[in-house]
Amino acid sequence: MASNGLGLQLPQRDATSPGPISPGVSLAPGQPSRVMNPISSKVTSVLSTSYADSEFREALVLLDERGISNSAETRRQLRLDVQKEVIDGNGQIINEFGRVADVSWRTIRLMNGMGN
Repeated sequence: MASNGLGLQLPQRDATSPGPISPGVSLAPGQPSRVMNPISSKVTSVLSTSYADSEFREALVLLDERGISNSAETRRQLRLDVQKEVIDGNGQIINEFGRVADVSWRTIRLMNGMGN
């Protein structure tokens, strides 16, 4: 057993197993037995995000300006706020489509009335 530096004993990984120790989800059907556990997946996702991406950079600046701390409650509230913004935005889009539909029906009725 190997130590992780925190006094915990870790199981040895054999040389034929390049993937993570813990069970996970296969990357794709038909792929070799390479798997990723949820933590590995999240780390990979975060590390693959480029700081050069302007939207990502703006999000980090906005979080920093708001003084948002990294706690479970803050993450939960942030997720709820983002979901609410998405729902509100979708509601506005639906309202606009409703207006377009009303105008379309009025136009159709007007054109049908002109044909009589």
